[in-house]
Amino acid sequence: MLDISAYTSTTAKDVLVYTISGFKFEILYDGVSRFLIVLADINGDKGPNIAGRDLFQFFLTQDGKLYPMNGIAYMEYQGVTKRPSHIYWVDNPLYCGSLDKSKNPDSIQGRGCAARIIESGWKMNY
Repeated sequence: MLDISAYTSTTAKDVLVYTISGFKFEILYDGVSRFLIVLADINGDKGPNIAGRDLFQFFLTQDGKLYPMNGIAYMEYQGVTKRPSHIYWVDNPLYCGSLDKSKNPDSIQGRGCAARIIESGWKMNY
């Protein structure tokens, strides 16, 4: 079980890790959430460093489960059972574009793109 009880401050906590292969991930805690935020940059500091292209966001629960941010599991973890939901990427194009269009990097956050790829059968179809 992941214990985040030591993080009681209201200021953000941050851990940055690089792997030998260049993969970079950052673990964040904002002092409020019931989970840690994990940012994964699949090619480290190399470009393009764009959310939804090579930078993806996940959340790590207190029981050690890792889920893509703004996916169906995130919605369920937050206790949201009805759709449309403002926190699910399919229902909120800000998170990774809409299903019928490519994402526009200038108008989205990209934080739901990991969920979009996984829920689309591991295809980057945007």
